[in-house]
Amino acid sequence: MPPSSASYQNTSGTAVATFAQNGTFSSIVDMGGLVLAGIYADAWTGAAPISFRGLANASGTGYPLTTTDGTAVALAAFGAGTFYTFPRSQQPFGVQYLILQVGTAGTATGAAGGTFVLIGRTP
Repeated sequence: MPPSSASYQNTSGTAVATFAQNGTFSSIVDMGGLVLAGIYADAWTGAAPISFRGLANASGTGYPLTTTDGTAVALAAFGAGTFYTFPRSQQPFGVQYLILQVGTAGTATGAAGGTFVLIGRTP
């Protein structure tokens, strides 16, 4: 089942972002009004940094997320079995839809694809 509002688990605050094989962008994730607080992956084979993109609606590839000082909201190289929590200063607030981006457009490094679980918290 593709990630969408229907796959969002309001009781546990989790949503799923999936990368296709050799994909640069994940599926679109509806955060259901929650703020991104953490992320993990059990079987991610890529090792490139992951950045985040925000969207106003559930289509397109969105725009890079940054903090108020212009710092990109991103993770350093991310491997399987890693759980990452975001400091409050980097938690995207008010972003309904998110996309994860690995590498830069056209240079995907997640050859096998993979799934990330996003952890949300109430604003």
